[in-house]
Amino acid sequence: VCCLLALVLAAVPAVVRADAVDDRLAEMRAAGEPVTVQDIIPPPVADDENAALYYVDAVNALDPKSAEIYGNVDWDDPVSAGTAKAQVARDDEALECVREAATKERCRFDVKYEEGFAALLPHYAKMRALARFVAAAAVSAATDDDYKEASERLRLGFVLTRHVGQDPLFIGVLVTVAMDVIVDKAAAEVLARGELDRESAVALSAELARIDYVAMSIRAMQAERAQGLKAFRQVREDPTFARSVADLVGGDRPELGADALEKFAQSEGFVQDELAYLQYMGTACELLALPWREAKNRWPADGEFGDYTGPLHLTRVLAPALGRLPQKRDEAIARRQLLQAALAAEQYYSEHGEYPAALADAQAEGLPVPIDVFSGEPFVYSVEDGEMTLYSVGPDQRDDGGKWASPESDDISWPLAPGRR
Repeated sequence: VCCLLALVLAAVPAVVRADAVDDRLAEMRAAGEPVTVQDIIPPPVADDENAALYYVDAVNALDPKSAEIYGNVDWDDPVSAGTAKAQVARDDEALECVREAATKERCRFDVKYEEGFAALLPHYAKMRALARFVAAAAVSAATDDDYKEASERLRLGFVLTRHVGQDPLFIGVLVTVAMDVIVDKAAAEVLARGELDRESAVALSAELARIDYVAMSIRAMQAERAQGLKAFRQVREDPTFARSVADLVGGDRPELGADALEKFAQSEGFVQDELAYLQYMGTACELLALPWREAKNRWPADGEFGDYTGPLHLTRVLAPALGRLPQKRDEAIARRQLLQAALAAEQYYSEHGEYPAALADAQAEGLPVPIDVFSGEPFVYSVEDGEMTLYSVGPDQRDDGGKWASPESDDISWPLAPGRR
């Protein structure tokens, strides 16, 4: 009897911890958060309303040789610029497909989300290539002094990035940020060459405001968590799957080989592992609701998983490194907001023949001047000798004088346009 009682008491902590996992999942369901991979699958979209299908047509219409051209354009070199312009003209069918895609609100790519982390995502590389094409097409129009068309092509590029951002995946946020950089650089090239009319500037500014990076990043982290939970279930329930991931969690440590992992999956330690994962990902979802400047000191360091001190084999493999995600997200927000501010300031210049003394004076209907996401205050702005200086203080929240791409500065500057006036 004593032996049986001891066994029962020894089992109690494991039961309690297993219940703790179920309780946490119940809380997530009650809050409307995804718990299974099925929960993250976007609803179907009719073919004629799905922007993704038009983007696929655009990619298929591109000249196979064009990717190298659009990825290496030097617009100050007549030969390189001429080659890119000629290629844009040949790829006009692709541009028309992008125009049609931009009229659609929803975008759903053909992804087998139910496969979890094993799902293939070939469309991301294709969409980045398409972003390079649209960016080159925008600058090409500007070199022909057609700034209305250049602005419209920039808008199409930002619609493309917003559509890709509808993918409920962690990597999708990073790809969206990368595509934003491509189109943002093209916007700098266009504005360095001439002026947009007010209607074009207003339309472009409105599109810049349509993306919600905060909601996108939270949704993506919740989807990442659902995929991770699927992996926990597979390891626990499927010995074959457990063996397939043994090399990941074991590496050169034989004690974590296939047999050891199968045994671990049935132990109390495995429950602790899953609880640690849920705590880590839950903290990430909560902090992503805040700007980087408010949450940067609260993010767990890579490899830190709360109060759990057990093996945490799966958590260490599945938990994404979060250190730079919120920072990169807010850098993307800052770049979009800087472009909005620049559009307002350039429009003021067009109408008054000079830049405003204060950036707030440039704000007009349809041309907002956002504040700096990294400081919570207006962007740093000044005018000297007819040239505008405009920048964000960047992630370190320190004004480094607007130094751009400098080792001692992380300010995010709107590029000046030497010789423009």
